[in-house]
Amino acid sequence: QLTYQEISNLGSWISISAPKSMGKSSLLIRIIAYARTQGYRTATIDFQQVETNILTNLETFLRWFCVNLSQQLELQSKLDHYWQESLGCKSSCTLYIKQYLLKQIDSPLVLVFHEVHRFFNYPAIAEEFILLLRSWYEEAKRLQIWQKLRLVVIHSTEIYVPLQLNQSPFNVGLPIHLDDFNLEEVQQLAQRYGLDWA
Repeated sequence: QLTYQEISNLGSWISISAPKSMGKSSLLIRIIAYARTQGYRTATIDFQQVETNILTNLETFLRWFCVNLSQQLELQSKLDHYWQESLGCKSSCTLYIKQYLLKQIDSPLVLVFHEVHRFFNYPAIAEEFILLLRSWYEEAKRLQIWQKLRLVVIHSTEIYVPLQLNQSPFNVGLPIHLDDFNLEEVQQLAQRYGLDWA
């Protein structure tokens, strides 16, 4: 319910963290399903699907990200039209998202970053990209176009390489940490499934 409420907010950010096999993917499926019932568009960047050579260069990664996002939104890639070497790759990526992709869709976009911990094996690229996402999140406070973007960042706590505090993707928006069940929760779960442990 907390995540459903948060993605209804303009320019929101949800950070979901948990150990392996604690329900991150299950929660993600529910968030995406809910977003679609609200008429939102959704796209998922799964870092398990990114080839290693793409993660070794920031510009290569940002171009891959923009093209991947275009395809998921079923929009023609117009990367060369917006990409300007003199502006740098982060500004070019921002222009592409802001002036093309977000303007082409008529509803909010829930953009999910899954298995983000894999990204942190490439800290130089990860820090630059996280800063870029943070800038979009901050821009939503003053520019209406960025309010259409709702970010969901998911990572495993067992493989987390910490960034500097002011760059961390987990100290803004709504943090959700999935903990182990306590005794009361285990009992409630057993009751729901009709298990008699007496």
